[in-house]
Amino acid sequence: MWAIKKHVAKDYGEGYVCKKCFNAIAKYSALQEEVQNRKRTKRSADTVPHAAHAVKVVVTYQDYEKKYNLSPTREPIGKCLGRNAKRAFAKHSLESPALLEHFLLRINKIIRKEMSQVLRDTAYNIKKAQRETMTALSWANEYRTLRQKAPVLVRFLDACIPKESSRRQCTIMTCIGVLAKSHCRNTLLHAFISLVLSYGHAGKLVYSRLQKLGLCLSDSSTRALLDILGTDHDKVVKNWVSELSLPTNQLSTVFNEQSQSNSFRASTPVSLVPSSPPPPPQLASSSSSSSSFCDSTSPCGSSTSDEDTAPLAAAEQNSPQDGSPVLDCGEWNGFKLIGDNIDKNIKPRDMRINNQTKSLHYFHAFAVKDRINFSDITNNAELVFPDDIDYSVFYPNDDDDAQLVSNFQTLVTRIFVEYIPHLQHLFGKVTHNIQHKYSKNMSIKSTVVPLGVILKNENILNDMVDILDVLHQYVPKTTTTQTYNTCAEDGSTRTTEVHIDHINPVLIGGDQLTVARVRGSQDALLNSESGMQRVQGLIPVIEDWHTKMCYMQGSGGNLVTGCTHQAKSGTKVALACLGCDQTCHYHDVVMVSGRALPADRPGTKVALACLGCDQMCHYHDVGHDGMLCPDVSKDTAACEEFMELITVAHILSAAVHITGVPDLEGLSKKILSSENHFAAVSSIAKTLCSDVVTLSFAAKPSTGSANYVMEYAKETLSLGLLLLEFNDAIREGDGCRVLRCWKFLFRAAGDKNYCIEAFHLLMQYYYTLTPRCAEQMLWGRFVNSVGGPGHNISGDLHMEHLNRILKDTVSHLGANKTPNP
Repeated sequence: MWAIKKHVAKDYGEGYVCKKCFNAIAKYSALQEEVQNRKRTKRSADTVPHAAHAVKVVVTYQDYEKKYNLSPTREPIGKCLGRNAKRAFAKHSLESPALLEHFLLRINKIIRKEMSQVLRDTAYNIKKAQRETMTALSWANEYRTLRQKAPVLVRFLDACIPKESSRRQCTIMTCIGVLAKSHCRNTLLHAFISLVLSYGHAGKLVYSRLQKLGLCLSDSSTRALLDILGTDHDKVVKNWVSELSLPTNQLSTVFNEQSQSNSFRASTPVSLVPSSPPPPPQLASSSSSSSSFCDSTSPCGSSTSDEDTAPLAAAEQNSPQDGSPVLDCGEWNGFKLIGDNIDKNIKPRDMRINNQTKSLHYFHAFAVKDRINFSDITNNAELVFPDDIDYSVFYPNDDDDAQLVSNFQTLVTRIFVEYIPHLQHLFGKVTHNIQHKYSKNMSIKSTVVPLGVILKNENILNDMVDILDVLHQYVPKTTTTQTYNTCAEDGSTRTTEVHIDHINPVLIGGDQLTVARVRGSQDALLNSESGMQRVQGLIPVIEDWHTKMCYMQGSGGNLVTGCTHQAKSGTKVALACLGCDQTCHYHDVVMVSGRALPADRPGTKVALACLGCDQMCHYHDVGHDGMLCPDVSKDTAACEEFMELITVAHILSAAVHITGVPDLEGLSKKILSSENHFAAVSSIAKTLCSDVVTLSFAAKPSTGSANYVMEYAKETLSLGLLLLEFNDAIREGDGCRVLRCWKFLFRAAGDKNYCIEAFHLLMQYYYTLTPRCAEQMLWGRFVNSVGGPGHNISGDLHMEHLNRILKDTVSHLGANKTPNP
């Protein structure tokens, strides 16, 4: 006991403890010693270098290198990077909470920095949402730019998208747009989505919900964007105008209508190049040019003397009678205006006495650039007298008949190969595109620029004059000033300035009503002082699609007038069945054993029976009561489709009848039994077009014929082939074929107004237009909206497509529609 006391006293000083306390003190001392040993071990581990196998990281700076030793906890990550094991690196990093948090913070910082640079420097910025930027923007190029500007963000998003996704770029761009929206920034993606929603007439609720998701702009921002994009919408057309505004030594001027009343031009508008006007007696003239317009008035303001009117008469009589050519420089690709009225009735939901149906009448127009260079064609006109006009050019001649029959043979050959069984191997030998001298040009996609909507009604004369004033700003024009010094009776000298408008005329196309109203408005302005005020720079020309409608209405009416389906069989054709506000579509005729029988599906109403002997075609089983005369305006496509179907049935029946076989199978066997299959098909087509087709196009078949049904069938077949020829000429953009068809169309249909327009068209081409304007009218009638051969349509049909979009837009404007002033 005392030994213990002494031992304890050596460490803790003087004192005595019991055995139990001694054991506790000893245990505490051992624990204290262990803690001290651990501290010494940790300090030695931080200060003493690792062994030779420790992982080191070498960082290369500009001037030196520095080595860093990784701690034991980071050694596995360093080893993964050393052997380029990315998966193992990601696994170790994600397993460490500290490293994971560090990585997330760094990635977030990098992405924010990249997003700031993307929204500031690239075309993706909404502040660059201009017409030129959005039109020329390529999403593929923008994606490549984003990979350069924001590589971490794009790779991060690319890794999150499944590899089998077919729209990876679109998804990445959408995600970036949503991220930009979280930064309170709008991008071009939001602008495009908002414009698509606007085109689809989305409501404000759709905009509100998608905006919260970061996918689009608000409704008000979308309307503001539309206003921005609509600014200078006609800038391209104005550039065309400035290109066609030639210098004063290359200008063309329009004749005064009063001076043209008794004269016509020999080969084509009245645009002439003014030379120096011949001075009247005792006149000394000096000329200067000016780009501003000024009315020429007499000094007194009430009446003019002979000395004052002499310079005016000399300037108006200035015209190149010698036919000297216009000095053109470079390419000359003009443009054409096409317009049409828009009639829209708006029915209110709560109709009352003071809230009735509103009728809106607007005018819609667009400009299309010529795809042909007419710089090698003169713009001068040669005047002739009415007695010198060759009126035979207004009627089809022998060459027109021969060329038309030749084109008929090509069309019939196509039908044989398409419809006769076992002849599909001849598809490659058929002429699918009838070539012309400008086929390559007509396969180019057209440049179309909408000119907006004019809130005027073309049915009102004053409004039509205002419409022409608006459109006349797109006419290339320049004003020159002629200065004359006149000698008065008292010997004094008086200076008179004459301002002459030099106008390069522009064609304006439309349907028959629009063209007639343009002419009427110009007639009402004949007493105006200048050509600018008389809007003589606009030359109205008729278009083709409304003409085709009138032709189908007229030819179909001649064939079915006053007849029901209960009439004598084989004498009348059911071109359309209209009733209950629905048009019956005729399609899918299945040829079985020489008969055209309807397929087993709804909508097929007509069974066409191909009979031999005395009857070419027999129509029966028309499943609708009432008159069969079609209303083409209700469903033009259905009526055109059915008329083409009738024509095909007649052609196949005529081929069976000519060859003397019982049905189409027999016709197919006879063709395949010959040595040259295509020659046999061409021979049958040539015989059919020479023996069956008639180009007389009588308004009504002669009732005194011995074979009434045969004569009627020939008339129907000929009218149908003329429609096919007209459609094919428009698709190919062949102006010569279209002009040839115009000579036959209203000889067949007999519509009075369009017969007058046909005369106007032929008169313009042969006499009243300059050679350049005549060629422009002939080859500028078509619009190719997709590019490629055989994809042309009429200009007024493209106008109808735009009108349909515009009417849908007006319908969804609600209370925001602007009424007619």
